[in-house]
Amino acid sequence: MTSSRKELEFPRLRATVRIEKNSNSETLKDASISLQRNEFRDLILRFETNKVSRKFPISPKNITVHRKFASEGKATIKLLDLKTVALVSNAPPRQLILFLKSFSSKLVASQGVAKSRERALASLLPNSLTDISPITLTDAQNLKKSGSSLPGATPDTPKSTRRRISPLLTPEQREVISVVSSGLNLFFTGGAGTGKSFIIRKIIGSLPPETTYVTASTGVAAHQIGGTTLHSFSGIPNYSVDVHKVAAQAEKKRGAAWRKCKILIIDEISMVDGRYFETLEAVARIIRNSDKPFGGIQLVLTGDFLQLPPVNESKGKSVFLKRQSDPGFISLLNNLRFGKCTSMITKTLIETGKKAFDTSDGICATRLCTHSADVDTINRLELKKLKNPSRIFKAIDTGSSAALSLVEKEIELKIGAQVMLTKNISISEGLVNGARGVVTQFEDTTGNPMIKFKSCGERRVTFEKWNYKCPSSGSLQTRQQLPLRLAWAFSIHKSQGMTLDFVQVSLSKVFEAGQAYVALSRAKDFSSLRESKTYDTDLLANKRKKEL
Repeated sequence: MTSSRKELEFPRLRATVRIEKNSNSETLKDASISLQRNEFRDLILRFETNKVSRKFPISPKNITVHRKFASEGKATIKLLDLKTVALVSNAPPRQLILFLKSFSSKLVASQGVAKSRERALASLLPNSLTDISPITLTDAQNLKKSGSSLPGATPDTPKSTRRRISPLLTPEQREVISVVSSGLNLFFTGGAGTGKSFIIRKIIGSLPPETTYVTASTGVAAHQIGGTTLHSFSGIPNYSVDVHKVAAQAEKKRGAAWRKCKILIIDEISMVDGRYFETLEAVARIIRNSDKPFGGIQLVLTGDFLQLPPVNESKGKSVFLKRQSDPGFISLLNNLRFGKCTSMITKTLIETGKKAFDTSDGICATRLCTHSADVDTINRLELKKLKNPSRIFKAIDTGSSAALSLVEKEIELKIGAQVMLTKNISISEGLVNGARGVVTQFEDTTGNPMIKFKSCGERRVTFEKWNYKCPSSGSLQTRQQLPLRLAWAFSIHKSQGMTLDFVQVSLSKVFEAGQAYVALSRAKDFSSLRESKTYDTDLLANKRKKEL
């Protein structure tokens, strides 16, 4: 018989828990945290390892939860009448947030439920503990009606006014996350816009943060997923035939991180030189004193080998190991991705250059350039042309500012300046990384800029926070700055992983295999793309990558 009551999963949680009572304390590593009921139907919070089990009765009136750092896998639970504090850390962030929400719903639902008759009857039962049933939709609705996300919760984190969307995972995406959870090494790939960055963020949220290191081959890619560069994590500047010498250097700089790491995530693996990757593998085994591949570290790799190749400092050969919705545009990109440039494709691209963008709203197309020097020059000259006075916005840092150099230390803006967002602000409104706009005014009271965006009209933009986890110490460093940058021009390399509202490219200047595909795939559809001087020889994908 199938129950008509709809249920949602109530999660168990694994984390490190430090329990403090008076002057005594104990630390439970890799503890299972669960919410249970005893024979009297009282709620019991249980922390358990293979060796010990700690149980605490709780009620909405005797508990306070600090959840400001839940997104970092941390929370503090205070049991007021027991004078006990449980410090939770190294919990998978998304699982911790779900646990606290489920925890909250049961506390709200438990208010006024226990009755003397029920307790009298229950007293005849043997002592027992039962796991809490899955939360019901009624529980969730009661939580919403209560106006509190958690009984006794402290107002550490103000409620966001943004609308948030949690896109459903496809079967393939769920399979990727399932493989990672099982502890297996994994490489997953896909063309531009297939959701690789989205899956990475889901994976990161499902893993314990203290032993998971999030990296990428480039600073821009690392910045977009909240990680660090592979070079910074490893302490290895480049590949070397003398791996023992390199291992000694890496041990001195990053030995603690190498030994602590259980899961290593590498984004844009396609831009990692093969010899450098082999050096990493050898160094991992040496530092961790293990003959297992990568010293027993679980690898999660992603990237598109048909985009840009690694930046190879030597003169030798390179060593290789759902953005769009327009079916026609997707077909064109898939052909270019595999080096198929027909006369029809060339003609289609040339046709885009004959149409003028509608710039009546003051927003111009971003010119994608092959060289960063050209980007800086164009943006500087265009800003200088504007006769309006400048406003300078300086970042607010905690920790080393050098670690956060990908976020501008200073941003100079003027009314009329072409800008793009550098961080997701509101997905539902189209305010995502790469969204284009123009500065229309500055607020009198705060001085914050008002930006007219292509996607949603005029919005005020305020300081956002970026976090950076230092690989050597594990300390958290932050920078607060406007999530904006000048956008008359932008480099193709730095545009990987972004979607731009307006794109203007000249493929005659591309110099790397896959560069044309990267540039074109930044656009959403044909209407957001303008191309000039197309040559099919420039569009060929790297032949060695196609063999993969």
